[in-house]
Amino acid sequence: VSGLYEEFGAAGYDYGPLFRGVRAVWRKAGEVFAEVELPQGSGEGFSVHPALLDAALHALVLIDPDAGGVGEPRLPFSWAGVSLASSGVTALRVRLAEVGEGAVSLAATDTAGRPVVSVDSLALRAVSPEQLRTAGQENLYRLEWQPVPAAPTAGDHHLVLGPDLHLPALDGPAPGIVVAPAVVGEVAEDRLADEARVVTGRVLGLVQGFLADERWGSSRLVFVTRGAVAVRPGEGVPGLVSAPVWGLVRSAQREHPDRLWLLDGADEAQAA
Repeated sequence: VSGLYEEFGAAGYDYGPLFRGVRAVWRKAGEVFAEVELPQGSGEGFSVHPALLDAALHALVLIDPDAGGVGEPRLPFSWAGVSLASSGVTALRVRLAEVGEGAVSLAATDTAGRPVVSVDSLALRAVSPEQLRTAGQENLYRLEWQPVPAAPTAGDHHLVLGPDLHLPALDGPAPGIVVAPAVVGEVAEDRLADEARVVTGRVLGLVQGFLADERWGSSRLVFVTRGAVAVRPGEGVPGLVSAPVWGLVRSAQREHPDRLWLLDGADEAQAA
């Protein structure tokens, strides 16, 4: 298999070191047998590491002894009859066999021959090298920021929550706007992850409680951060602890687009 990944690169596949797992291959008409392995120290936390499973499919290019190289790239499209027998392995012995036009079966064991994963049928679809290059260079979606003129306030009654982000008991009608300050001051670098977990935990609890309680059904929940997102090219994110709040709330917005809002300011005055 010497030169295999150089051939992949020339055909449009660009594999990094973790994915270059093919160690040896044997083949006969319609079948390929391969040994694949992860780099030392990889594989923790997965039933079957994605890079290991991907490497198991790299031998597909050799299933045709007359192909004379990698040829036209083919990518997995449809899986059928997938089963997992064991987990935590870092090396596999793989058998790939043709089961119809454009489809193969897969059987993988560990190095002692114990079953790990099997696939009754994996359908493949051909893609051109140009399609692969385009997919790697362009994002399907991207976020752009556009300035908008300030709108006059509607005069809605609003409520500003405390730093614990707890909803108060309602003694009357719910306010039109509930402001949730998710602004965090300066945090030491070794505390960033811990503080981010604390903030996002509070935000998650607030979102769940707010949406589940019908008494707040006419209110909008507005999360305010400071420096948690970059809006201009090259701009930093000084409010890194609050940055995950944007990902969490934007996910919830997909289900409740009119109930949850996000505001970010560059300084105290804007975020207040």
